[in-house]
Amino acid sequence: MSQSTDPAGRWLAPETGTVAYRRITGCWLNMMRSLWIIAFVIMFGLTLGGASARYHQLLEEAERFESQLAGAMGMTPEIYAGYMIAMACLMLIIYTAIGVVIYWRKQDDWVALLVSMMAISIGTSSTDFPDALAALAPDLAIPVDLARSLGRGLPAVVLFVFPGGTAQPRWTRWPAVLIMAWTLLQPFLYHTPLHPREWPGALVAIWFIVWLGGGIAAQVYRYRRIAGPTQKQQTKWVVFGGAVGATVFIATLVVQALAPEVKEIGTLSWLLWKPVEYSAFVIAMLPFPVALAVSISRYRLWDIDFLINRSLVYGSLTVFLLTMFAGSLLAIPRLFQHISGGEQSALAVGASAMAFGMMFVPTRRALQRFVDRRFYGIQINYQQAEEKRAKVIQAEPIPGKTHFGDYTGLEPIGRGGMAEIYKAHHPTLNRTVAIKVLPAMMSNDPSFRHRFEREARTIATLRHPHIVQLFDFSAAEDSYYMVMEYISGPSLAQYMREMGTLPIGEARDLLTDIASALDYAHQQGVIHRDIKPSNILLQPSTSPGGPKQRPILTDFGIAKIIGGATALTASNVVGTFDYIAPEQIRDSAEVDARTDVYALGVMTYQMLTGKLPFNVSNTAALLIAHLQQPAPNPSKLRPDLPEETARVVLKALEKEPDLRFSTAGAMVEAFETSLNGQLISA
Repeated sequence: MSQSTDPAGRWLAPETGTVAYRRITGCWLNMMRSLWIIAFVIMFGLTLGGASARYHQLLEEAERFESQLAGAMGMTPEIYAGYMIAMACLMLIIYTAIGVVIYWRKQDDWVALLVSMMAISIGTSSTDFPDALAALAPDLAIPVDLARSLGRGLPAVVLFVFPGGTAQPRWTRWPAVLIMAWTLLQPFLYHTPLHPREWPGALVAIWFIVWLGGGIAAQVYRYRRIAGPTQKQQTKWVVFGGAVGATVFIATLVVQALAPEVKEIGTLSWLLWKPVEYSAFVIAMLPFPVALAVSISRYRLWDIDFLINRSLVYGSLTVFLLTMFAGSLLAIPRLFQHISGGEQSALAVGASAMAFGMMFVPTRRALQRFVDRRFYGIQINYQQAEEKRAKVIQAEPIPGKTHFGDYTGLEPIGRGGMAEIYKAHHPTLNRTVAIKVLPAMMSNDPSFRHRFEREARTIATLRHPHIVQLFDFSAAEDSYYMVMEYISGPSLAQYMREMGTLPIGEARDLLTDIASALDYAHQQGVIHRDIKPSNILLQPSTSPGGPKQRPILTDFGIAKIIGGATALTASNVVGTFDYIAPEQIRDSAEVDARTDVYALGVMTYQMLTGKLPFNVSNTAALLIAHLQQPAPNPSKLRPDLPEETARVVLKALEKEPDLRFSTAGAMVEAFETSLNGQLISA
C-alpha cells in the first residue's frame, strides 16, 4: 500500500495492495486512445446516419397493418415507429454514455478500454440503425458489419481477461486472441459461406456456446483461484448485471416458445410482439453496462453483496409464494365448493391471499436466515438480537428512588441496552460509586445467577489502573447489580463526537493505556468481547506534563453475562455490530484476545478518521462488510496519517485472526514504530 504501482507498472488496489489492473503508458497509451477515438467516431457516425432510414423501415412495416395496429395497441404507424426509435435511442445513449465514462475515468487501463469499446459497439449495433444505413448504401456493408461483429465478439474477449487484464489460466489467452482475430476478420467475409449469417442455426448456436462457456469457465477459475477481494467484487457486479439481463431475456424466449406465431416475420403477431420484445430487450440490457461501470470504477463495489443477499431472498420468496398462490387458486376453490356445496371462488381467492400474506414475513425471515448462513457465513441471529436489545433498552429507570439496598443518594447518570447506571454513596467506603443495575428481566433466566456470579468474581479480581474497579456485586429488589468506582469524565464516544478526529499523538497515548489494560485482562483469561468508545471512560488527569485524561475500560464481562439472556446465538456470541469481529459473526465457539484486537482496530480507525470503516445503516450489510469487505485505507481519509500507520490499522482489521496482531500491545508497539520517530504531540 505504500506504493501505487508494482515494478511491472500495474496499479495496486489501495485496500489490499494486490494488482488491480495493468497500466498503459507512453506511446501505447497514445495509440490506444487514438484507436478508441477512431472506432467511436465510425460506429457512432454509422448509427446516427442510419436513424432516419430505420425509422422509415419501421413506418413501412407498420403501415401494412395500420387498422389492426390501431385496434390492438391504439397506435398509429408514426407512433409505433417513433416508439421503437425512442427505445433504440435510449439503449444507444445509455451504453454510449457508460462507454465514454469508463474511457474518461480509466484511459490507462487496457481492459477498461476494451470494455468501453464493447459497451459502445453493443449500444450502436443493437439499434439496427447501421443495418438500415447499409441497406441504402451497400458500400458501407463492411464497416457496418464490423460494428456488429465487435458487439458480438468483444464480450467473449472480455470474459477471458476481465478484470485483471491477463487470461487465467494462461493458455486461455489463445482462445481470446482467436476470437478477437475472428471478430476483425468477419466483416471481410461478408456475402461468403464463411460469414456467420450464412451458417446453419445449429452451428451458430454451437459457436456461441463454446466461446461463452469458455469465458464463463475462465471467470470461475479466476474467481476461485486467483482473484483478490476487489476483483471478486468486480466479477460479482458483472455477473449480477448479466444475470438480471439473462432473466428478462429468458422470459422473452419462453413467450416465443409458447406463442411461436410471434416469430413469423411480416405477420401481425410479429409486428405486435416487436415493441414488447424490444422493450424487454432494452430492460434486460441496461443493468449490464451499469454494473460494468461500477465495477471498472471500483466505487461502492461492496454493496453488491448486500444487493445479492436481498435479491436472493426476495426473488426466491416471490417465486415460491407466487407458485404456491397459483396452486392454491386451483385447489382451494374445489375445497370450498366441496365444503359449502356451492360456488365460493371469490371467498377462496380472498382466503388464499390472506393465508399467503400471513406467510410472507415469517417465510422471508426464514429464507433470510438461510441465505445469511449458507452464502455469507452469518450465524448470529441479528434480527432476534435487535428485537431483544430493543426490549432491554425499553427498561425504565428506578422511579422516585433515593436508595438501592444499602446505597443512598441514588442519582441516574446513564442508560444503555445492558443496564441502568446510577451514582450513589457507598456506606462502608464512604465514597461516591457507580451502580450498574442489570435489567430485571434477567432474573427470569435460570442460568443467569450462576453466570452472573462466576463472571463478576472474575472481574472483581482485575486490578489495573485503566480498568474500572469492581467493589461489590449482588442482588436486591429483584435485580442484579454491580458496584464499581465512579469515573467523573465523559466516555470516549462523547469525546470523539465533540472532537471529530483526534490528534495522532493523543490517539497514540489513549491506545497505549487501553492496550495495556486489554493485555492484562487477557493474561487473566478475560476477553472483553465488546470494545467500543462508549465502554471507555475518560477520567481527567491531574499529573503535570502527562496526558490530560486517563482512559478507563468498563463493562468487562458484561457482554458475556448478558449474552445468554439476549439470545444472540446458541453459543452466546455477543458484541456491538459496528465493532464486532468476523469470528463473532461466524459464531465461533472460542474467541480470544485477537477478537478484542479487531474491535480495538475499528475504534482506532474511528479515532483517526472520525468515521467507522464500515458505516452502513443496514445490519445485514454491516455484518457482510465485516466478513468480506476490506476497510478503506484510513490515510485516504486523513492525508497527514503516515502510510505505515495506516498499514498497522488495517492489519488489526484483518478478517482472519491469524493475520492480526496477537495482542493489543503488539498493535500499539507497531503503531508507535510506524510514526518513524516523528514528534507528534497530543
